Amino acid sequence: MKSLLFPIVFMLAIFTAQGQQKNERNNNRKELASNLSPEAMASIRAKKMTLSLDLTDRQEEQIFNLIREHRTIRQNNKISQEDFQSMTTDQKVAHREKRMDANIATKRSLKKILTNDQYEGFQKAAKNKKNRRHRMMKAKRG
Repeated sequence: MKSLLFPIVFMLAIFTAQGQQKNERNNNRKELASNLSPEAMASIRAKKMTLSLDLTDRQEEQIFNLIREHRTIRQNNKISQEDFQSMTTDQKVAHREKRMDANIATKRSLKKILTNDQYEGFQKAAKNKKNRRHRMMKAKRG
C-alpha cells in the first residue's frame, strides 16, 4: 500500500506545481501586455504580420500606424470592471457599440492596406486564434 501511495502523492505534487507555473506565466504575459505602450504593441504586431503575410515596407508602416491609433483609442476608452458594472444598460450598449465601431473602422482600413491574398491569410489566422482561445477556455472550465 505504501508503494502505491508514494507515486500518487508525488504525481499530485508535480501537477499542482505545473498548474501554478502556468498561471504565473499567464499573469506575466498579461502584465507585460498591459504595460506596453501603444507604439511598442503596434511595432510587435506589425512585425508579426510582416512575417506571416509577407508585407512590403510601405504596408508594414501603414499597419503600424493603424494599430498604434487603434491601441491608443482602446487605451483611452478603457474602463475598470467596477465602472462597467455600475453603468446603466444603455451606457453599456453605447460603450460596446463605440468599441465595435472602432473595430469595424480598423478592419476596413486593414482591408484597404492588404492585398486580397494577404487579407484572406489575415482572416484565416484570426479565425484560428479565436478557435484556439475558445478551446483553451473550454479546457480550463473542464
